[in-house]
Amino acid sequence: MGVVASMTGYGRAEARGACVAVAVEVRSLNHRFLEINLKLGRNLASQEAEVRRLLQGRLARGRVDLSAVPRRIDGRSSAVHVDLALGAEYLRQVRALAEGVGLPAGSIEVSDLVRMRHTEGAVLASDLGRHLDALGAWVNETEADLPVVLAGIQVRMRERVRALLTDEPVDPGRLAQEVATWAAKSDVAEECARLRSHLGQIRALLAGGGTVGRRLDFLAQELHREVNTIASKIDDGAQITRALEARTLVERIREQVQNVE
Repeated sequence: MGVVASMTGYGRAEARGACVAVAVEVRSLNHRFLEINLKLGRNLASQEAEVRRLLQGRLARGRVDLSAVPRRIDGRSSAVHVDLALGAEYLRQVRALAEGVGLPAGSIEVSDLVRMRHTEGAVLASDLGRHLDALGAWVNETEADLPVVLAGIQVRMRERVRALLTDEPVDPGRLAQEVATWAAKSDVAEECARLRSHLGQIRALLAGGGTVGRRLDFLAQELHREVNTIASKIDDGAQITRALEARTLVERIREQVQNVE
């Protein structure tokens, strides 16, 4: 089973030395692409490119805000002056922070953020699975009811045509042809088949894990399109109510896939 990641997460880490501590916070939210915003202390500005490379290597989508703030902890004055020893200590602590978690020298800890995104992703995948099962059950029921629904449509169409042609003779052959045409336009078997295919593809993506958010978003739009087409074809009261239920399920799926990396 692959891992699906949410785009929402938070992580924090701190490295401490004899006179310097470096506190790192990173959080991420939904975004169509990967947007990285860094707030690094003045003495860490030279590490910006390395931090960006690290985040780009671990994350694929989301708005990511990372701050890294060094501070003196030895109680000495913080007056501005050139302090080569202090600068070396900053750099040593950042490297120690990275090496402690097995990351390249100069990079910043994001493991907590990644773990949280994976945890949130597992919850999302489970919730999506329930909605997919419910929509799959709806497709099965719709297909099972289709013969009865089409028969009812044919009866209603005959009654409507006869009512319109009360003062004119009705050609039985022409009547049957028109009714059959209307019934064919109301047939949703193809839409149900496409819905089942889309559901299968979504389940496969969730099972495979990885960066699947954009593909899930596309398939969710296809689910929306097929359900809307079905709703536009039917004119039976009970079927319309059930189509609205399917629309609600699809909207929940579309909302949730927006948060998948």
